[in-house]
Amino acid sequence: MKSTSDTLSLSWLPPEKPNGVILDYEIKYYERGQAMSHTVTAQHSSVRVEGLRVATPYVVQVRARTVAGYGRYSIPMDFSTSIHSDPQKSVQDQLPLIVGSASAGLVVIVALVVIAIVCSRKQHSGSELEYTEKLQQYVSPGVKVYIDPFTYEDPNEAVHEFAKEIDISCVKIEEVIGA
Repeated sequence: MKSTSDTLSLSWLPPEKPNGVILDYEIKYYERGQAMSHTVTAQHSSVRVEGLRVATPYVVQVRARTVAGYGRYSIPMDFSTSIHSDPQKSVQDQLPLIVGSASAGLVVIVALVVIAIVCSRKQHSGSELEYTEKLQQYVSPGVKVYIDPFTYEDPNEAVHEFAKEIDISCVKIEEVIGA
């Protein structure tokens, strides 16, 4: 049916009058001019023989096996492997590897981006959370803080400027800095 640089795809017709139900087929192949042969078995009337040498002629014979045993081998048929490998086949064989590698690389990149985003948000929100917790010691819940005490020399000055926005009961001056 087809030959590549290291495979032969073979197909044959079943025997016309088998001695019972055909259980399987035995395929004998050898390099032309060599005495040593190899055999493979097939359940159907086709087989793919692999691991052959490049641009080498082979002789192939097939026989069927029934409950009564093996039949006779077919007449020897000559086939040869091709000189060049099939580039379409090699790309097709490597396609799952290429797709898998690309998918794994994409997953790793996405994971790294997600980890970087989570870590940067934790660092950023961690410092804000620490400042907010310290601020809550001095402010009642629900009150917004609009003043930065470090911008005023006298805290009383800050209270007078923002007294309309801050409930006076929430303001507690413990001591004046620098007095």
